[in-house]
Amino acid sequence: MIWAGSPFAQRIEFSTGFPAGAVSYQLLDNDGSILVDQELTPEAGAISMLILISGAHNSCNKPLFEARTLTWNYTTDTGLVSDRITYRVQKPIPFPVSTDGVRAKLGIEPHELRDDEIDLVSAYSELVALVPDGSTAIYETAGDRNTIILIHAIEAVAALTYLPALQLKIAQRESGGTNEFSRFTKIDWDRIESDLIDHIARARALLDTEFDVTGDTVTTFSKATPSPDVITGA
Repeated sequence: MIWAGSPFAQRIEFSTGFPAGAVSYQLLDNDGSILVDQELTPEAGAISMLILISGAHNSCNKPLFEARTLTWNYTTDTGLVSDRITYRVQKPIPFPVSTDGVRAKLGIEPHELRDDEIDLVSAYSELVALVPDGSTAIYETAGDRNTIILIHAIEAVAALTYLPALQLKIAQRESGGTNEFSRFTKIDWDRIESDLIDHIARARALLDTEFDVTGDTVTTFSKATPSPDVITGA
């Protein structure tokens, strides 16, 4: 996943043999049309080569994202080598959300949840789907407390989506050099979930006058809780 207008790089490893000639590659648009059709000749003795797609070819005209497919092929002494990779070009979210904000809400470190594992675009889309059309627009540039409420809510949706997988990932002992640590064996997952839902509920109450802020008649957000507990086994 990359933001629209950003370059994309793909390294090709010559693990099955050095190319007998040039490496041909194509970049396909969201609808399969060809955006780039070029060849590159690797330096003699190289073990890999970098294909760089400029930001100009990573625009996004769709509401949220577009797909790009990079294909490449070359011949070696033993035959033809070909491969492809698909990546997502995302339109920037109109709120200054961050992956650090998501991790802070979960109380974890960057190595435990990488930036590329956090889908802020999907989280933004999910929040917008919960409220009346266009209700978030007035806060995109307001820069006030209400904008902050929406920032926290989008990050909370992303964090809540990841919460079940997180319970599995942190149920382990970590080691680094001479330092070792393990988390508490009892984590209040319900409290973490409740705090995240509170952020979402505040945003919904702000954006939707018909939203039941007490939660008596409307579900703010829900997740499936694994059973038994991955930490305690209860």
